[in-house]
Amino acid sequence: MKKLLPLSMTLLMGSLTLAGCTASDMKTMMTNGEAIPNSHVQRKAISPSRVKLYYSNVNKPTKFVLLGRVTANNDNMLGIPHAESIVAEELKKQAASMGANAVINITTGLERTSGDAILIK
Repeated sequence: MKKLLPLSMTLLMGSLTLAGCTASDMKTMMTNGEAIPNSHVQRKAISPSRVKLYYSNVNKPTKFVLLGRVTANNDNMLGIPHAESIVAEELKKQAASMGANAVINITTGLERTSGDAILIK
């Protein structure tokens, strides 16, 4: 009985901790990235649905303004890999936050996927 009490208390505390997390809190913990602008000039954010990802040099735009670098984590905080679509959504979200309408030169490393956020002319 003495051994069951600490175990049940641990399970209870863990359940209460997780119950306090909302769905949006869990999503924030599970996916993230960052946008690093090239300059201090702020551009108006756009909808992520307007951002196009170019994974290769085929049909890559040639006339553009480089706005910065964007990254997305490949794994969640538990080390579970994200689906490619989740990583792509995060790249678009980060690019859109700085007003970019495309991401080029996308590379995938062990921990992060990154690319150059651009504004196509």
